[in-house]
Amino acid sequence: MAHGDLEYLILRVIRKYLFSYAFLCRYGRFIPYYVPTPAQISARPIVDMYVWGSQEMGRDIRGKAVLEIGVGITNSACYEMASRGAEVCYAYEPRVWLDKRLDQDILRKNPAYEKTRGRVVRIKTLDEIGPLGVDAVFSNHVLEYINSRDLMVLFRTIRRIIGKNGWMMHNVNYSDHFFKYPFHFYKYSERFWKAIDPGLSRLRIKDHMDILSGAGFRPVILRRDINMEAFDIFRRRNRIAPAFSSYGAVDLATVSGIIFSEGVS
Repeated sequence: MAHGDLEYLILRVIRKYLFSYAFLCRYGRFIPYYVPTPAQISARPIVDMYVWGSQEMGRDIRGKAVLEIGVGITNSACYEMASRGAEVCYAYEPRVWLDKRLDQDILRKNPAYEKTRGRVVRIKTLDEIGPLGVDAVFSNHVLEYINSRDLMVLFRTIRRIIGKNGWMMHNVNYSDHFFKYPFHFYKYSERFWKAIDPGLSRLRIKDHMDILSGAGFRPVILRRDINMEAFDIFRRRNRIAPAFSSYGAVDLATVSGIIFSEGVS
């Protein structure tokens, strides 16, 4: 067994069988090498990114109906977007319930949110939004948990509810979420991976671009972070599973990316 494999596999098995998604939202920062979503600490950097990407493409959330996918156990980013002028923000979370205590704590620490919290609507299904009901869709560290089939369903549903001039922006973490081992998940077959991991799809940025195009969107990469030095070290020391043989080195070395999309007329 290669160096680090035993530690990695033990951590993965513990993660799969002992820690739920809701547990990680609350306590993930205490787990070795695991970094949880920053939204539970502060939503401002996330919304800064949403605003930056939208402005780069000539868009503005002010006065718009926006949707955030996978908000987690609080509505923090939606509160932040409402405070910055979004007309309404749908907080879509189908997997976990709202942590009312933590959510109230966020509101208490941010008095500005109280003035606009009435514009935030938490939903568990996109059926609660009518046709052409949103202008913009955002997500942060969410797409990497959704398989290709479910992603196509999601994007086709969004195609139905998004307005004519609407846009989407997704920030995706393409690395292994145990950050001591950013590329370790390339070692395993799909069958073995499903046995040790509870959710990461291991789809690459190229896959997401293809799925978006197939769902009727025109995607572009706004930003791509590549760690070729670390990937070169990894592939010299390890065998990459055949499932990744069709990807180029740049795709495999990509650790994060921001994808902007608009609908094809």
